[in-house]
Amino acid sequence: MVVDTDPERARATARAYAAVYLGLPTYVNNLRELGFTEADFKDGGTVQPIADTLEQQLRDLGLLAPVLMPS
Repeated sequence: MVVDTDPERARATARAYAAVYLGLPTYVNNLRELGFTEADFKDGGTVQPIADTLEQQLRDLGLLAPVLMPS
């Protein structure tokens, strides 16, 4: 999860971070098992499946909306 006031910059930051993992066959295979498709990995990856997965995980934990507190 990237917190930024600029959505495009947040996506770029997330893609740069994910690029390392998307280069690892074992990691990509695990994502495929979770239902990701080749289109999800094209051009540095798409954000929506990751956002959907995160949202579902939060809902599974009973968290409908995360609350971020500054440290």
